Amino acid sequence: MKARKFFSSLLFLLIVAGVVFFIGWIQFLIKPGTCGIMTSKTGGLYPKPIVYGEFFWRWERLLPTNVSITLYPLQSYEYDKQISGSLPSADVYSRQVEPKPDFSYSFDFHFTFSVEPQQIYDLVNSKTIENSKDSLKQHLDKTAELAAHALSEWFISNKNAVNLVTPTVLTNEQVSSVLQNLSREFTGITVVSVEIKKARVPDLAIYESAKRTFSSYEDELNSNLSELAKQQATVLAETDNEMKRLEKFASLLEQYPQLNELSKSGNLVEIMNQLRGNR
Repeated sequence: MKARKFFSSLLFLLIVAGVVFFIGWIQFLIKPGTCGIMTSKTGGLYPKPIVYGEFFWRWERLLPTNVSITLYPLQSYEYDKQISGSLPSADVYSRQVEPKPDFSYSFDFHFTFSVEPQQIYDLVNSKTIENSKDSLKQHLDKTAELAAHALSEWFISNKNAVNLVTPTVLTNEQVSSVLQNLSREFTGITVVSVEIKKARVPDLAIYESAKRTFSSYEDELNSNLSELAKQQATVLAETDNEMKRLEKFASLLEQYPQLNELSKSGNLVEIMNQLRGNR
């Protein structure tokens, strides 16, 4: 009886141990092609990603509702971005040249990103993204938008880039050169490829020529306006002097009523000349 009771107790303990082990065994939750980021109410963010194929057991999961694991697909993330617009003051400068050139531009980019388990963990740990798949996708989409604008500016201003025949896939060196100022935004993200599917760029030589023409026109206009302002100022000054003389004459008429007869007799001009000489 004692032996039977011993084996029954041992079997019970083994079953309990098996259940405890199974509950805490997290690795089986990680599917192929994914990684997991674990958070718990008792310990917060676990300090490393959970990778498929590696044994992983944690006691935190023994507590009900204590552990949350977010699975992230380890796949390529692809985004299409279209950028369009016009060069600064394009409408104004276009009117300086015949026939009026089109200074608008448009680009069609295709981005491919990848994110490794440790990179995903770093993004979550730095609070760049929330611990969710949607947050990662939104962050990558925003990053693709920033990259598209940077590449557009590079393509427009770089003579060598303008000569590229599209569609084309940029080299790693070209991508690194363009996106070096966005290194902070690309922390934790690997740029697999950047393809320019379509590109329309205005003629910068004509644009610069039209800009210079407008600048010359603007300088001449400002000069003419300045001269006109001086002339108007002279006229206004003379008018102001005439008004002051008239005010003085009106004051004299009030003081010397006999001058009324002189003004009626047609000698007003002579009187005004005398007043002008007495200024």
